[in-house]
Amino acid sequence: MDVILLKNKRFFAKLKPMDLKLERKDYEALVEILKVGLLLLEDLKTDENKELDGLINRGELLLSQILNHGPKHGFKKYLLKNRDGGYELGEDYLEKIFDNYFFEFENLIFWESLSRKLAQRDLLRIHQRKVLKAMSDPEKLSRLFKLQDTYSSEFKNNGLDRIFVESDFEDKEEMA
Repeated sequence: MDVILLKNKRFFAKLKPMDLKLERKDYEALVEILKVGLLLLEDLKTDENKELDGLINRGELLLSQILNHGPKHGFKKYLLKNRDGGYELGEDYLEKIFDNYFFEFENLIFWESLSRKLAQRDLLRIHQRKVLKAMSDPEKLSRLFKLQDTYSSEFKNNGLDRIFVESDFEDKEEMA
């Protein structure tokens, strides 16, 4: 039975030998897909959904086993030896993953979330709660998506350049 140390926790697992017959580019794609997936799952994890722990732990074990095949796939320069004799991704490679995937992902999520929240707010402003309750779900969604598309188009074309917040300040200098 192998002992694997992950984030200061010991996990005991029977790891079956794995024979990876992949080209280098396919090996790298597998590592990136698995690591990106694990990072996303970590971001989704909350106190309410602890069930992700098991999936994350299993994924980390799988990634650890895959990384142990790194040297024979020409991947050693991206790996660091860990204290258990296995391999983990080096800082430079982790930085590459963040630069390639997460900046753009977080940017996309920000704009979609902002568009959705503004559309929900405006739907309530345009229609009274009683009117909304009387609408069918498909009709509400249709109106919500139309408003959301309006905001999405605005942000795509102009960013925040044409977004202003109304305030009670008479003089702009008071805001500074």
